[in-house]
Amino acid sequence: MAVSLGGSALVLLAMLGTSTNAAAWEGLTSSNPRWTGTVPYALHEAGSADLGGFEATQAVVREGFEDWTRVTCSGLTTNYQGATAAPLETRNTIAWAESSWPYDPNAIGVTTPRFSTTEVVDAAMLMNGVNFTWTTGAGSGTQVNAYSIITHESGHYLGLGHSSDSNSMMYFAYSGGVSAINGDDENGICTLYPGGGGGATDCTTTGCPAGQSCTDGRCVAGAGG
Repeated sequence: MAVSLGGSALVLLAMLGTSTNAAAWEGLTSSNPRWTGTVPYALHEAGSADLGGFEATQAVVREGFEDWTRVTCSGLTTNYQGATAAPLETRNTIAWAESSWPYDPNAIGVTTPRFSTTEVVDAAMLMNGVNFTWTTGAGSGTQVNAYSIITHESGHYLGLGHSSDSNSMMYFAYSGGVSAINGDDENGICTLYPGGGGGATDCTTTGCPAGQSCTDGRCVAGAGG
């Protein structure tokens, strides 16, 4: 199976455009590759320094991912796998770069899914903690709203490309405030994952990898599996 590496970045923009095309969403490619089963993701144990570390970051990361599963026409399911000490940009991991940023300094976050013609194989997400300050409040300038950015980047992780609808969560640029999933986003996620009945699971349902145990719904290092 041939696998391609895609990269999608959200950039800071001073002014939003005005496009409101009802069918503005796009997939990663014209063949709309998607995950074929429950989508796994883990969070680097450091979290975001601006947000206060792992626990506070975990809450907003899970909200951003799980809001996609709450779209009623979607059958998307996710599996949060808890904390990981794996290096930044390990596959199926979300992490913040705090000391150096390897991409365009205007990129707030970069998600790199790997996919074949029809299937997303894995993905990695890296957030820019070097050039931007992260907050749970409304963003402005180089201070960015964590929920808005995480939800946008998790859309890429799940298989959505950028939208030309400036009111969409998946619009290519962020100009401040708090973004929300809109009808165009819902059309996209339901096309990729149709059927309804989606939802989020954690390790109390799925168990943990070898060498980890389930504590408060997340996998932590220790006996178990």
